[in-house]
Amino acid sequence: MKKPAFVLSTGIVGVVLACSLNLQQASAEPASGAGVTAGSGAPSDAAVPRAFEPLAGTVIDLTKTSATIRVEGGVEGQRAQLLDSEGSVVAEKLLVKPPRQPAPRAIVRTPIRFGTVNHFRLRIKDDDTLSEARDFDVDADVTAVDPVKLLRVTATPTGKPIIQVEGRLGARIEITNSRGRVVGTQTLDEKADSFITIDERGEDLAVSPQYTVVQKFGGATSTPVPFSRFDYTLPPEGDLIAPTLTSQETNDWGLTTLSFDATNAPDDSLVVVKDMNRKRLAAGLVSDGKAVVEFVKRGSEVQLYASVEVLATAEDPQEYESAATPVVINAGVGTQVPDAPSIEKTETGDARTTVTVAAEPGGLVTIRDENGAVVAKRLVGASSTAVQLLVPVTARTGGEYLVYQNNGNADSTPTAFTLGK
Repeated sequence: MKKPAFVLSTGIVGVVLACSLNLQQASAEPASGAGVTAGSGAPSDAAVPRAFEPLAGTVIDLTKTSATIRVEGGVEGQRAQLLDSEGSVVAEKLLVKPPRQPAPRAIVRTPIRFGTVNHFRLRIKDDDTLSEARDFDVDADVTAVDPVKLLRVTATPTGKPIIQVEGRLGARIEITNSRGRVVGTQTLDEKADSFITIDERGEDLAVSPQYTVVQKFGGATSTPVPFSRFDYTLPPEGDLIAPTLTSQETNDWGLTTLSFDATNAPDDSLVVVKDMNRKRLAAGLVSDGKAVVEFVKRGSEVQLYASVEVLATAEDPQEYESAATPVVINAGVGTQVPDAPSIEKTETGDARTTVTVAAEPGGLVTIRDENGAVVAKRLVGASSTAVQLLVPVTARTGGEYLVYQNNGNADSTPTAFTLGK
């Protein structure tokens, strides 16, 4: 802390001198408000500082004409001041304590000279008292920025991957898909690494697994880093490995049971089975390094993928996923396009309509309404030639419906019928 600029002397001379200096300070002090422009005059160094918590500044955005700075420290209700190299106040903002943040903060903006290092100073104003000023430089001499570091890619139940990147603090991260559309952005204004969700439309998710990620800072753009939606990376500790299939079984109803060894997977993690488009089909809980996953098979020879997924916790809100193990389901029910099924009878009661369909053994029978919406479906037994489907009462009696059968390879030609007749 600096020593007081003066000491009150006894007598009238001391009082007059003190009043005179206080008036000079008040006249030089800028009015508090949203901002003070350059050249408004700096508060007098004769102010008596108290013990302030020092301010720290971080450049969170940089353009060719201005810098945006996050200032942290002090006490809520004090004001953060940014001074230029001449000591004039160029920006002033109230310090506010956001929820879940360790210290009060304020966002200030100032003009800069691009291509140079701009010298500023930060200090706190509390009523008429000023802290000592600390040097703060804005490096606007940015001609290039390093490529972003891709830490991991994580799958989610929604199908939207989340990537974790590491880059320059204050840089803007942009993710672009193979169609050239930006599908994820984030500014690294809190820390140098961050999680970003890839937010694509459905048509993009189906055909666009390849991406690039860049970081932009101060008008410079890094070299793009390519990655795939399927580049699932390991957790930081690197101990999570792909599961091993130990057995598989498919019963007459098409229920498939897969057993896995999940080496190094913690209890309460999951072995997740996905289809060729990486859509989640089913999952089984890991216990003592083993897991069982059950689901209804939908094809005669299905290529699936199994991976270990560590669930999010309060300590780590991000999910981790291991590399994937290919799994082929070989037990099929046919290879040719099936014949169109036929309706044997329909019986309508108070709560539902029962539709009896003649179909091939082991197939899947589906009834759709005139808009293509599924109203009922059921598997045919391996030794059966007919199946009964229960249509809810909400289905329109007298409406036109279509019934298909699928033998695990393809849908048949539909058969049209009228419900309730």
